Amino acid sequence: MELGGPGMPCRVLGHPKPALSAAEYAVVSALMDAFPEPISRAQLEMTAGADAHRVLLALRKKDTSWSSAILIPSRSGRGGYRLL
Repeated sequence: MELGGPGMPCRVLGHPKPALSAAEYAVVSALMDAFPEPISRAQLEMTAGADAHRVLLALRKKDTSWSSAILIPSRSGRGGYRLL
């Protein structure tokens, strides 16, 4: 995954993607900083904002590359959020 910065295009799993909003960039950047380890929802929200979980869900729904690249736990306490 390659991030250019907020408002700049990026690449996900080798595919070019449109620019991320500031909120999307903050969430993906937090996951990249934690990589390869998972990050808890509390840590993610502290780093990327209170709506980080909702932003991640929307990003995954937007595009199959994002869906494949971001792992969201199915239940609380199931390993955290992380990039694959």
